[in-house]
Amino acid sequence: MQSLRRVVGRIAKPHGVRGEVQVEIRTDEPELRFKKGSQLIAGEQLLKIQSAKFHGKYMLVKFEGFDTRNDVEELRNLMLEVEVDPTLTPDADDEF
Repeated sequence: MQSLRRVVGRIAKPHGVRGEVQVEIRTDEPELRFKKGSQLIAGEQLLKIQSAKFHGKYMLVKFEGFDTRNDVEELRNLMLEVEVDPTLTPDADDEF
């Protein structure tokens, strides 16, 4: 069976000069989706999370291989997706 993609965030803008980005959270499980080592899909790129932490209503995320503000500028406004198994169902009625 083929997996489905689900949006978990949107890269808003770079933060600082060391390659971090602000991510608008669009998931009920940010601790799971943005943990170190997780892989996210952004357009045609596969991005691996080096670090992530809450910063107000955003997550500050650093991806492996993106070390400067210029490196992450190309990621601005991209949607972050994960592949999910379509046979898995949420535990509660109000979960997606």
